Parts: sequence; structure tokens; C-alpha cells
Amino acid sequence: MTRLILPFLVSFLFATPALAGDWSAWTEVEEIQVVTQQPDGAERATTIWVVVVDGTAFIRTSESSAWGDEVEAATSIGVVGGGETRTVTPTAVPHGAEYDAVTDAFRDKYGFQDALIGWVRGDARIWSVDDAS
Repeated sequence: MTRLILPFLVSFLFATPALAGDWSAWTEVEEIQVVTQQPDGAERATTIWVVVVDGTAFIRTSESSAWGDEVEAATSIGVVGGGETRTVTPTAVPHGAEYDAVTDAFRDKYGFQDALIGWVRGDARIWSVDDAS
């Protein structure tokens, strides 16, 4: 656990402050870490993919993901990527045009790997993330 949290703490202490709502540096980032709180209070750092669509960052996971349940329950989570650490508010994206656009963006960015994971994962939960106020 310490091995996962240490990079988050170091990044948090030495991160370059980002402009609120500016996700441009995350466009080319391949992987980020999402830091959530488990039901027992311990922190969990999970490495995932991220996309930026129309200036907004999005994360996603399967319907059965434990860390996804933690995102659902949280009012804020940590994200580490692109040389930045941010505390963000996750907002669920319901099925519809935005959900489809984000799904397409993941497919465009990650290609065959995304298609394969989608086949295994099944339906996804997607959240937009924005800097917590």
C-alpha cells in the first residue's frame, strides 16, 4: 500500500499547480492514478486510462469495479497524471450522446486494447472530473 501512496504524496507535495478546469496537459497522458477511499478508510490508488473531450477529462471503469464503487460514493477523489495532482469531483455521465462521445474517444485513443477491454468489461461507468471547489 505504501508503494502506491508514496508516489501520490510526492506528486501532491511537488506538483505544479494547474489552472482550474484546464485539462489540456492530460490530452496525451496515457495512464493516470485515481486515489479513492475504501470502505475501511484506507486509500486505494488505481492506474487507469483517461481521455479529454471538449476540454473535460473523463475516467471510466466496469459496472463491477470496487474502485468504481468508491468513486460513486465519493464527493471528491484524487487524480495524478500529466505531472499534476488534483482533487476532483467525479460526475457520473449517463447513457446518451456524451457517453457515446466519450466511449468513442477512448476507442480512438487506445485502439484495439480498448476494444478488447470493452468486450471483457461489458458496460462501463463513466465520470467527468473537474477540480473540486
